[in-house]
Amino acid sequence: MATCMIYMAAGNSRRFGSNKLLHVLDGRPMYLHVLERLAAAAREKEGRVLLVVTQYPEIMEQVKAMGGFEIPAEPLAGTRCEEEIQTRSCHLASKCMEKEQLWNQYQAGGACQSLYAVYSPQSRGGVSYTIRAGLEAARQVLPCCAGYAFFTADQPYLSAGTIRQFLDVMERELPPLGSICYDGRPGSPTWFAAEYAARLRALTGDTGGRRILKEYPDAVRYVQAASDRELWDVDLSKEVLFQERAE
Repeated sequence: MATCMIYMAAGNSRRFGSNKLLHVLDGRPMYLHVLERLAAAAREKEGRVLLVVTQYPEIMEQVKAMGGFEIPAEPLAGTRCEEEIQTRSCHLASKCMEKEQLWNQYQAGGACQSLYAVYSPQSRGGVSYTIRAGLEAARQVLPCCAGYAFFTADQPYLSAGTIRQFLDVMERELPPLGSICYDGRPGSPTWFAAEYAARLRALTGDTGGRRILKEYPDAVRYVQAASDRELWDVDLSKEVLFQERAE
């Protein structure tokens, strides 16, 4: 069975003071650290697909530069485009043709790709929008999968080894739910079997999948991270970030 890896790189960074995902950390934008490790993990095993969900054009362009394919937000049939071209302005007709061309390219590519970019401007409304965008994109490229592994873009120290171990355990055991932890403290990434997709889609606002894991604690398979540092999510101001790194 296939695994859908969803990289949530669409946060609003309200407490950080600027776009933390684009903040340069150790010489690279913060989001890029784990993105590169996830892309490598997706290529390591057949059946893994990585969907990068973001509201930021810079991240979209980076994913495409890495060989990723953009999934159109609103697939349009040719007949609908032809109708819009005949009845609407030249500007709208041009936009419609662009969407049709993108959709045709996507269909031609099929599901053989391991890396996709998903544009989600609605994510400014909260993490639930990012989750739904990832699940809707998964319907297009991976309609039948064992489960969804969610990763966040503000954990730059999540190692390739821990990512690999987490995915291997989830794919081998296929638990209902899963989560990384360290000394009993849970964190990201998380795992949801396909049967939980409807529950994930029902989330609203800035509520994430952790709520579901808390509802079914006995169903969660925990995987120990290599260090506490790997679970550290940067949800702080720049000043506190630099202070933490100096200590």
